[in-house]
Amino acid sequence: MASPYFPLPIRERGITGLNALRTIVLLLDKFRIRTCLFCIDREHIRDIDKVKETLEKYGFQLKGFEEISKSRTFEISVDRGGRALKILLVIFGREAKIEEDIKELARISGCELPDIKISTIKKILLPKVTVDHIKKVFSHLCDAVFRLEKFLNNN
Repeated sequence: MASPYFPLPIRERGITGLNALRTIVLLLDKFRIRTCLFCIDREHIRDIDKVKETLEKYGFQLKGFEEISKSRTFEISVDRGGRALKILLVIFGREAKIEEDIKELARISGCELPDIKISTIKKILLPKVTVDHIKKVFSHLCDAVFRLEKFLNNN
């Protein structure tokens, strides 16, 4: 269910990597949002300064940039057209992709994953995963979610 508080994701063909930040512009034009969670694979961000450049390319004025956790989670404060926005940027993968994080989750859960398909993850991995495992492997995502919860509770 979509609402101004929880809009459905906007999907456009051909927009990948940092160019997907353009969807934030579309969200701002359609909804009154103040905070956005933006998740991306590391392979698309080799240099964190590219994030700043891409945001400026889409008309955002950078107001603040804070590293929350180990080069994997950032809080970015921007303005665009007189509207303030906080972007929580979460980077998946130690080297390239979220699949690396899923393999690490399988390793600490004591699972052998033959592949990283959704059906395999649901059938083999999820029954063995604990909340502590998720907090350990996806600590960067947890940091962002807790920060998002704090923002929502303050507004």
